Amino acid sequence: MDYRSFTTFCAHHNAKWLAGIFGFNCTTGNGIDVFGEEHGIELKNRSRDWYPTWTIHAYQIDLFQKQNPGKELFWGFLLYRPTKTVRSIRPRDFPSVITDREVWLIDWDWAKTQPVHHPRTGPYVYARQKYFPPNNTFSCHKRNGGILHVPKNSSLEDLL
Repeated sequence: MDYRSFTTFCAHHNAKWLAGIFGFNCTTGNGIDVFGEEHGIELKNRSRDWYPTWTIHAYQIDLFQKQNPGKELFWGFLLYRPTKTVRSIRPRDFPSVITDREVWLIDWDWAKTQPVHHPRTGPYVYARQKYFPPNNTFSCHKRNGGILHVPKNSSLEDLL
């Protein structure tokens, strides 16, 4: 499988995995990736074999908030490990080729505190794990073969 197709398939299956844990839905087109009646999660994925930085399109920060009025929004930053090389993966191999999932769910406004970068293809906000809120602000939950770091005392924590 080519890299681009792999990331698309992987993102879809990771969103389904996360949605299943919370009993939420996945978007089938443009818009926030995972959502329930009161919540929304924009999920960013990264293989553990790659540098742990996730890219947020700067326009998503305001647009998804406008598209989801009244919902509590979160960013999901997910690391995973494929069980095969990308070139050897076929579509029928999903979702079993995605393992070792770990996701940090962070309040939506956190992204507004990060600098916006303006490369030729941007603007972007680069989410780096070292700038996440401190570990003691998360509760850790093992679910469906993965680990979730959820903000303590949040409405998401109440759903687990």
